[in-house]
Amino acid sequence: MLTHLLIAIAVAAPFRDAHKRFAIDLPPGWVQGPLPAGADGATFRCTIDGEVALAAIRVLKTISTPNAASVAREITGAVASQPGFQLIEEGSSDLAGKPAARRRYVVFVDGNREMVKIAEDQVVVAHEVGYVLHVESLQTSFFRFLADFDHLGKSFALGPDPRGAELTQSPVMGRWQMKDATDTFLDLRADGVFDLAGTMGTYRVEGANLLMWTGDGHLERFGWHIDRGELLLRSVNLGEVMRYQRAKSGMADLEGVWRGRGQSLQLGPGDAAKLDEAVGNYEIDGKTMVLRLAGKRRVVAFELNGDTLVVRGGSFGKGLTLHRKNP
Repeated sequence: MLTHLLIAIAVAAPFRDAHKRFAIDLPPGWVQGPLPAGADGATFRCTIDGEVALAAIRVLKTISTPNAASVAREITGAVASQPGFQLIEEGSSDLAGKPAARRRYVVFVDGNREMVKIAEDQVVVAHEVGYVLHVESLQTSFFRFLADFDHLGKSFALGPDPRGAELTQSPVMGRWQMKDATDTFLDLRADGVFDLAGTMGTYRVEGANLLMWTGDGHLERFGWHIDRGELLLRSVNLGEVMRYQRAKSGMADLEGVWRGRGQSLQLGPGDAAKLDEAVGNYEIDGKTMVLRLAGKRRVVAFELNGDTLVVRGGSFGKGLTLHRKNP
């Protein structure tokens, strides 16, 4: 058993969704299974010494809310009527670099009181689609597969947002600094995740309305508009107006399309960023650039000399020289 746990951490086989929506690394012994009729996603199975573990990635194209906690409650509610159901754990987690909701529960197998299984769902919402990582095994074997389940969660990754080009053009997206409290920043990322002074959640723009869900499912509605470069947010509930200005970070000198060695890096407008097909945003801290692209965070060093940009670290290795493409 211990040998299996150690190998599971060291070796994995990559699985890529045919539609490029997600990817995951399968620990040794895991194989792809059949997908039930009408389901969207992928299923996997592992058998060790006669004990079986199952995993599935469900893609929910129609969701009632972009909040992961609310979607998780709806999923659990659908199985709550099954015999033996009991919710034993719930909380937050991180899945594919985004805030996720986690729920673990027990239920009888086919109503048999002698066979109890433990199941866990982790839910993340991205690109206005719900993704559920579901794992399960009998109560007697669930913890034997815990290292595998943990590896599946840590390796789960999302593909690029198909709406990326549209979101990059949204004037509300970017990093904003509150005018009355200059140490308070609001990040509205291209992947639909917001970060307000360390509090993270998901958001959606609907016309002149900005809808923001916190991790526990609480919804705040704001009216928004841009006035002379400032973002004005009016709380629908309180009627208060908050003013934000674009966070200043020396980005103006970096704005443009940079190309080199077969790669293309677009910086701007604002803090929007695009590396090849991965869309997101970026910020500058001294000589360090933080790129948040397709749900992943990269920190690289950079040097700027006119229309030549050199980036080092991360996937850029020891150094990649890029040249600004003049319009």
